[in-house]
Amino acid sequence: MARVDVGDGFVSKAILTEIESMSPTSQFPTSVHIGYFESTFGGVSKWDRLAPTSEQASLWVGKRCDRPLGVLKLYPSPDGANRERNAYREWAAQLPQWTASFHGSPRQDPGALVLGYVEGDSATFGASPDVFEAAGRFAAAFHGLPHDDLDSLPLREAVSRRAKASRNRGGSMTSTVHDTVERLILRGDFGRRVPSHRDFAPWNWQVSQGRLTVLDFGQSRPDTWLMDLVKLVVFWTPAQSEAFFSGYGRTLSIEEEWALMGLVGLHGVGSLQWGQRHDQTRPVVEGEHSLRWFEKACEHHGVG
Repeated sequence: MARVDVGDGFVSKAILTEIESMSPTSQFPTSVHIGYFESTFGGVSKWDRLAPTSEQASLWVGKRCDRPLGVLKLYPSPDGANRERNAYREWAAQLPQWTASFHGSPRQDPGALVLGYVEGDSATFGASPDVFEAAGRFAAAFHGLPHDDLDSLPLREAVSRRAKASRNRGGSMTSTVHDTVERLILRGDFGRRVPSHRDFAPWNWQVSQGRLTVLDFGQSRPDTWLMDLVKLVVFWTPAQSEAFFSGYGRTLSIEEEWALMGLVGLHGVGSLQWGQRHDQTRPVVEGEHSLRWFEKACEHHGVG
């Protein structure tokens, strides 16, 4: 698989800074939030806002004498909270060694979650291959969780519909990328629907004393396992890639490489479209990098 290398720290410095500036205005924890939080962790003497790991929510850490107790995640609408709540209850709870503890939702507030505090630092694409090997082991366990696929729409058709919707949204891109993506979808192997994080990248990995914890399940839903590679392949190094697949326990078939290329192309166009519509730099930069990787990968495989 063709790769594009990016300087260490690009994502943490450029992407997360932009996320911080575009995050919604924080809602301070209400009495309902505080009551539920303290019923779980005990009395709080101070609330500090954390740098967000999500564009859709604000994060607060409750402290006692400057000691972190837990995290309160506030969503502006209940939809994101419901998705993340379900992911924690149905999936993350089966992998406690990899995830923050989940303590439910404040009573009378469907748009908030209470989570355990995780020590450590956010990873970056400058992290050692060992971090990526651990991420591969988590991904294999996560994708291997039992899941009954109740969606009657075949996965390939679902991805094809995403491509058609992306084409219909238009934007500054020509139809060339969409034409290539549609050919790749027809040739690719997407596997079956599995639990998918869908924002699986170092900014959602916390590392402490060699232990990796995966955060932010707000975009999680059943999908192809390849979705959890889309944001990795664009930036990782060959050594990180090798370590990830070593942890995962397998590599990609050529049909899976075609499918992944198509997904990266869709992500690139979609990020550009969103960024241009909302006048945001971060998704435009991410989209441009994704499309450069897409072009190089297509050239490498003779697809065009």
